[in-house]
Amino acid sequence: AATNGGVFHSSNDGVNWEKMNEGLTNIVVLSLLLNDNDIHAGTVDGIFHSSNKGENWQHANKGLINQSVLSLAVSGESIFAGTYGGLYQSTDDGNNWSLVNTKLINQFVTALAVKGSTILEATDGTTFVSHDNGVNWAPVSDLQHLGPSSFVFSGSNIFVGTVGGGVFQSTGN
Repeated sequence: AATNGGVFHSSNDGVNWEKMNEGLTNIVVLSLLLNDNDIHAGTVDGIFHSSNKGENWQHANKGLINQSVLSLAVSGESIFAGTYGGLYQSTDDGNNWSLVNTKLINQFVTALAVKGSTILEATDGTTFVSHDNGVNWAPVSDLQHLGPSSFVFSGSNIFVGTVGGGVFQSTGN
């Protein structure tokens, strides 16, 4: 669980929780990503990586200009990080980061989902989609100004949760 108090782990379906903050320099955790056996935590102080189930954390920020990480997603060998300053990608398990789309720089990337080469990105009231791993982007006109807050891929369906606008579904990828 990610909270303003750090990262917590439960081994008994949420009955008890253990704090897992060793090495986190800021315990305001905005997003978590489980990638195989590794965990990535997005905080207001950048991205932290744990390879031992959260026992210890190390900074993983090289190339990440904006340190406030609101959302994380993974597809294959790529990890994506949505920040207060744009969308970043790492292809080496979070060691190095590069800006994905300079046209969307200085955008707050509040929600993010990746499936194959398709990326959905919610920014300040606008949703963008890329079907070529972030090379080209197009706004999703049906979702403009609805405040998308979460995305879920399920088979060829995409579900979008919004702030006050309900849930939307797209079929056929």
